[in-house]
Amino acid sequence: MTRQVEVAWLGNLKVEARIGPHRLLVDEPLEGGGEDSGPTPSETLLAALGA
Repeated sequence: MTRQVEVAWLGNLKVEARIGPHRLLVDEPLEGGGEDSGPTPSETLLAALGA
């Protein structure tokens, strides 16, 4: 089974990944210049790896 993956820059440091019907926001914390609207890129990678 394959799903289309699209990534969109939402401004500042926020990115939305669209994987099939799912949406994932990735952002930096407030102290890092982001809006803290989602996990950081590093946290997202660690979650994906099951670490």
